[in-house]
Amino acid sequence: MDEDVTKGGAPATMLDVVDLRVDFSQAGGVTRAVDGVSFQVAQGETLAVVGESGSGKSVTMLSVMRLLDGRDTKTSGAVLWASADGASRDLRGMDERGLNALRGSEIAMIFQDASASLNPLLTVGDQIAETVRLHEDASRAQAWARAVELLTQVGIAAPESRAHSYPHQLSGGMRQRVMIAIALAGRPRLLIADEPTTALDVTIEAQILQLLEDIQRQQGLSIVIVTHDLGVVGEIADRVVVMYAGQIVECGAARDVLGTPRHPYTAALLACLPQIAGDGEAESPFRRAKPGVVPRIGEGFVGCRFRSRCPLARAECERDVPLVETAPGWKSRCFFWEEAS
Repeated sequence: MDEDVTKGGAPATMLDVVDLRVDFSQAGGVTRAVDGVSFQVAQGETLAVVGESGSGKSVTMLSVMRLLDGRDTKTSGAVLWASADGASRDLRGMDERGLNALRGSEIAMIFQDASASLNPLLTVGDQIAETVRLHEDASRAQAWARAVELLTQVGIAAPESRAHSYPHQLSGGMRQRVMIAIALAGRPRLLIADEPTTALDVTIEAQILQLLEDIQRQQGLSIVIVTHDLGVVGEIADRVVVMYAGQIVECGAARDVLGTPRHPYTAALLACLPQIAGDGEAESPFRRAKPGVVPRIGEGFVGCRFRSRCPLARAECERDVPLVETAPGWKSRCFFWEEAS
């Protein structure tokens, strides 16, 4: 079992994911999409889960929410949640009724594609009000008033008018704000945002990130943000978990991981960020990382999963690599993490 990779100090732990594994049954057999992932989320903090497409980050969070349950999916491990009443519950052992009561009211999720997630046949005000009534004992009028209040909170101008709009009548940035309003309708304590700025231009992206920060500061929310963009991590995250091919390869405080990465994959991601021409700094060797993509789930893995693309790879990397602590609260899955720095 992997160690808890983000064990922290004073803030109370709200979410504790322990050795999570997710297997999909397919015609060719069983494929493991998430392999021994462990992390914690503390009260009031922002944790970023980072990696390329196919790294397992979204599957991890969907599994936390139990949104992948089905006969073709098998999960193991524990997902421990500290409820508002002080009790600790394993979400994997809860029945559907208990989960439905918890989803939205304690843990809410913002999905990647607002256009696909919103109902095109209902006004955005109706969709927010429906969520309010699901979690609160509110009349239709009270729920509608709360919907307008939430639209105001997420920064939509003329909220009374916009509440009568249909999703197709709104811009991409406004639809994403509506998704945030729906997620906040149940007054959750943890917000999971899966690629919340995908397909938005950089100006709107910055506005959405600032909105999430403002809401967190006002309400004391914990946030998990799933992203492939390290620029987003630098803007909003307190701590970061870097995933590759279904495993955590590095985790720690965002300022440490982004400043002096201790895994070659993290270093390669950082080296892909735009560089200022003529800055006089030596080129990172990780800008010359071997081309390729994240291995497909189900491939047989032997040794380090990144070694086929890693400029530091050598014979030792053909052995399984444990996730080791390189400093308090900072871990790496690399034998040569000092060179990656």
